[in-house]
Amino acid sequence: MRENASKFLPVDNRPPYDVKMIRAFLEHFMWELRIRHFEATHPGTTNPEFTEQLKNCYQRYKTCGLLPINRIDPEGLPASQEKIATNFYYKATAEATQAAITALGSLGDFLEDALEGASRPDQIKECVYGARALLEAAGSDET
Repeated sequence: MRENASKFLPVDNRPPYDVKMIRAFLEHFMWELRIRHFEATHPGTTNPEFTEQLKNCYQRYKTCGLLPINRIDPEGLPASQEKIATNFYYKATAEATQAAITALGSLGDFLEDALEGASRPDQIKECVYGARALLEAAGSDET
């Protein structure tokens, strides 16, 4: 739901956030999640496009991975039990990374509003919603 009108109101100075860096961090984080999800759903393979995108993130900010490197320690288990444990790991990882990707994506407009606000350290956005439009959106016949 978007507002009918918006404007920026002045506020006391506050230190600015580095919005470019925040966006870069979120992009980097999303590529790591995508790769982890891909590797969990396609064990033993890599996605060259995802890898190239992540490589660009590494080079741009001279960083290494954000997420830890995970490995499975077989603890001397027989191969059949190690396979069950490994399959469980991949399934749980695929579910968790998909949930994280979905959650990050669902931030959508809120995240954009927050980044816009962060880029204007001396103003705050005021959004005005028309009550009539809200009633219509709610499907109410009462006016």
